Amino acid sequence: MGTRLMAAWENYMAMKNFKSDEACVICFSEGVDVCYHHLMTKKAHPEHRENPDNLAPVCQACHNLFHSKGTNYMATNYPLFRQWMLDRAWSYDAFQGKWRYHKK
Repeated sequence: MGTRLMAAWENYMAMKNFKSDEACVICFSEGVDVCYHHLMTKKAHPEHRENPDNLAPVCQACHNLFHSKGTNYMATNYPLFRQWMLDRAWSYDAFQGKWRYHKK
């Protein structure tokens, strides 16, 4: 495996296996494995890959829900998560129906 490919693989595995000791921002579960959901995808926005404002700590069940329902659904149905986003420089663009990040 080439050096560049090996570095990419190691980076992927590090992010995949990264766990947080924070509570889930959706269901507030504590004491379970919590991972980070990237609000802006790593592929489309690699510059925000490790940006704390882009990393929502969620349990596996809520992470699966994020991927099946999307950010708009989660922010609409979970008001404390919506506030979590607003506290981190996100705003809802009602015209486009999307959440937007505003760099601090």
